[in-house]
Amino acid sequence: MSRNHKVSKYDYDILWSNCTAFGCTLIIMTEKTISGIGVWQEIEGEAIPGFTRVPSDEISDYFGGKTEGLVGLDLGSGSGRSTEVLKKALGCQVYALDLSSRGLKNTDTEVKIQATGEALPFPDNHFDFVYLCGVMTNIVSRIPEISEINRRQVASEILRTLKPGGIIAVSDFSSDHSLTHYPVNYERHKLITNEYGTIAVFETKQKITFRGKTDDEVKALADSPYLVRFAHHYNPDELTRIFESVGFENPKHSMELGTTANATPIENIIFVASKPSK
Repeated sequence: MSRNHKVSKYDYDILWSNCTAFGCTLIIMTEKTISGIGVWQEIEGEAIPGFTRVPSDEISDYFGGKTEGLVGLDLGSGSGRSTEVLKKALGCQVYALDLSSRGLKNTDTEVKIQATGEALPFPDNHFDFVYLCGVMTNIVSRIPEISEINRRQVASEILRTLKPGGIIAVSDFSSDHSLTHYPVNYERHKLITNEYGTIAVFETKQKITFRGKTDDEVKALADSPYLVRFAHHYNPDELTRIFESVGFENPKHSMELGTTANATPIENIIFVASKPSK
């Protein structure tokens, strides 16, 4: 272990002991050492940025309802809401992995790992399913090319750790707003984020709006002290392209209603794809 890694007793007891239980080598990283990695940005507190449904039914249907004995990974488990839903609905073991130790402390599951999605600390062909709830939306960077590399790297790591025939399930925000007509102008947000579909999220109490501003004035908001983070909204073709590019097959999706952090209705996309059986 590197001398540069300062690990708390909690981190060591939970992360290292659980890693050795399934025979992999884990590089333990504190929040300080990994906070600069552009995989997804850590969000303060325990709240998920909005509400996206955990597609336990889709996972169960894929396995013909025979889910006992499966091993799954909740990648980006947050405070453990999705982990709990998966465990109760599927009756199987679910590992929780998140960038933040705060959420992991409140997560009720046997195996809890603090790590990034770019380098999953698990052996090949380990999981029957991997689930991402509101994670893809946070794989963002000011440089779109880096965002694309990071998204594909996470997808590639998921493929590697899935068993042949395993499934990836994604629940996230959609850029198709035909159901709710969600009021967002992606072209103007692109002036700040440099990527269509990626929005700039500002402190709510500041009530920052693009209305009445020129394009140059909107672009200048990239340097605003009230800019909290970026978030990317996906369309089905985009998710299909990302996951098929690393080897997934049989992509399927559905659209339904979700909500943003301030309870505004927004489209939620449920996306599933499988790792080839051979």
